Amino acid sequence: MERISVSTGQGLFDFSNPLLSAIWTHSGPTLILMGGIVLALSFLLSLLKRILGVRGQGRPRGRANGVHEFTPGNFTVKSLVNKSERRLHRDLTDLVPAVFSPQARLHTQVSLGAILYAQDARDWHTIRGKYVDFLVTSGSFEPLCVIEYQGTGHFGHDRDSARDARRRDWEKRRALRLANLPLIEVPAEYDRALLVDLLGDVTGRRPAGLARNESADLPAEA
Repeated sequence: MERISVSTGQGLFDFSNPLLSAIWTHSGPTLILMGGIVLALSFLLSLLKRILGVRGQGRPRGRANGVHEFTPGNFTVKSLVNKSERRLHRDLTDLVPAVFSPQARLHTQVSLGAILYAQDARDWHTIRGKYVDFLVTSGSFEPLCVIEYQGTGHFGHDRDSARDARRRDWEKRRALRLANLPLIEVPAEYDRALLVDLLGDVTGRRPAGLARNESADLPAEA
């Protein structure tokens, strides 16, 4: 019987066993060829990754969800507030300095994530992406009060949108309550006397005469 020896980096393996000798005789060259192909493909894949990595270093960044600066788009500008919210904004602009302080500031469409912090990820999820209609801050921008307007379109136009609106309202109330930040909810139909009372519930101040200046007497917005 022929004795087959295979040379390795650590010496010689002798296939004196007839079965091993037969396997090597029929399959050895094929295994060597397949191993060489695998090594060659691995080398080519590694080389390709390096080439693509070098080219990618100079590629403009800013990709998000498959969109980059060269992707066609269509954006338009829309108003920050609607008509009824503009009316409330004018009223609050007049009343907030008198009821809070002359240094108080009124902001609109403020992200809850900009004024609240939640260490627990579950709590953070309940406020992520949510906004408040109006925010009153001190002169140094410390939040003093949140004002939500329950306008005619607040609850949507069907059962599903109404359910979603109630859930969002509950999550906002919970977050603001836990943060000890006062919340005022203004109904769709209101007058300035009601606004003075609601704002006064937060500050304890209700300056006389404020309720007599109706919003209809304010100059119309251009």
